[in-house]
Amino acid sequence: MKKKLTWTCFCLLVSAQLTLAQSLFRVQGNGLFTSPASTNLDIQNTDDNTNALIRFGDNSTSKVSVGFNGNDDVFKISTATTLGVNDLTMDLTGHIGINTLPGTHRFLINHNSTSGLDGSAHLVLQENNTGDFARLRFNNLGSDGFWTIAARGTDGDAIMNFFYNDGTNFGNVMSLNGDLFRVGINDTEPEAYLHIKQVSAGINALVLENDDQTGGEKWGMQIGNTNLDYLFEGVIRGSFSSATGAYTAFPPPSAFLDQSPMEDKVLEQVLQLNPVHLSNKKSKEQHVGLIPMEVEKVNPNWTVRSEDGSQVGLNYQQFVVLAIKSVQEQQDIIDAQTEELAVLEAEEADFEQRLAQLEARLAGQPSPSATDSSLPKIESSSAPTATHISQNIPNPFRNETIINFTIPESALRAELQLTDQSGNIVRKFHLSNGQSQQKISSVNLTNGTYFYSLIVDGELVETKQLVVQK
Repeated sequence: MKKKLTWTCFCLLVSAQLTLAQSLFRVQGNGLFTSPASTNLDIQNTDDNTNALIRFGDNSTSKVSVGFNGNDDVFKISTATTLGVNDLTMDLTGHIGINTLPGTHRFLINHNSTSGLDGSAHLVLQENNTGDFARLRFNNLGSDGFWTIAARGTDGDAIMNFFYNDGTNFGNVMSLNGDLFRVGINDTEPEAYLHIKQVSAGINALVLENDDQTGGEKWGMQIGNTNLDYLFEGVIRGSFSSATGAYTAFPPPSAFLDQSPMEDKVLEQVLQLNPVHLSNKKSKEQHVGLIPMEVEKVNPNWTVRSEDGSQVGLNYQQFVVLAIKSVQEQQDIIDAQTEELAVLEAEEADFEQRLAQLEARLAGQPSPSATDSSLPKIESSSAPTATHISQNIPNPFRNETIINFTIPESALRAELQLTDQSGNIVRKFHLSNGQSQQKISSVNLTNGTYFYSLIVDGELVETKQLVVQK
């Protein structure tokens, strides 16, 4: 071995002396450097900002160069014979660059990548076991936790998974299915374009946050026990039932702080609404609904404007309340009409009884109710007509009511007075002979009870009450 080393060194010295004038070191054939300790070969340039390199090639032509570039102070492997191309570079701190100088990066690749079937990438990880994943791991020194990106391009089963291992538990945080273009979150095989697996109840599966100058308003969506819940700032606002599909709204407590009875009369406005059939050209289905712009003309408070004011919408839950209020108003009308009908029936019964008594007396027969001293005693058909006033119809009334009465032909003056509960005369009507009824309008009358009296020749004949209910 010593002889071989001595011979090799001798040959190198001779070759160096023969080529000294050309500054060239040549080794022809197989060169071998050996030593019982370490074997070193130093190639140095005595000038600053110059190269120290070794060239390689074939057919007596140098094609690549390996060495130290003094201008950039980096080690290079270059396809240029003078280290002029930065194919692979490493600086004095161990930073590596491919097709570029590394700069401050530990590993920097400079490349113009392309897409498509024949595209080129900056970096390719190729798994040599068919069906297995190519993996890339990220972790911190001294920490048990690490991230793993695992991907495979198997036809029909192209998957990319993002795993996290905290040192004890290992879970798939996100999965991407390249064949079906689906994304799954939290250890799931995605069954939709976006599939989120909720860990447990009480944790939002999805959060939308508005990060603006007024603060970050957050809407959350989660599965409760079985229902789908919507939350604003962590408080439930609405929920879809898994059993029935019905939606339930949960207004915040602040919505009930300023409340008052609904005094508005809505029935007449509700009757102006025009329900229509709404067609969907895509699904060819028909639905019923209201046109927001038409509803706005009836009552603007029944519509909802978008926050920017450009769109008009409807809160159909509000119309449930309007329907209840309309039914209540309709029932009030029915009750009033029922009361009016009872009054009419009583008047009719009284009229029939009076008629029967008169007919019986005219015929000289005993009266069906001879003890009724309130009836006038008529001895012949030529007796004067009795003075009488009837109950107003309808009562209560909203717009107009009619009062029927009878005035003797011999009366010189007759009038109808309308007074309030304090006895103040509200209206006075002068009646003429032959007049049998008087209309009273509710204009300028407030809701409440009034009294009307028939006065003939200065004497009060009878007083009854009426009710105004607008």
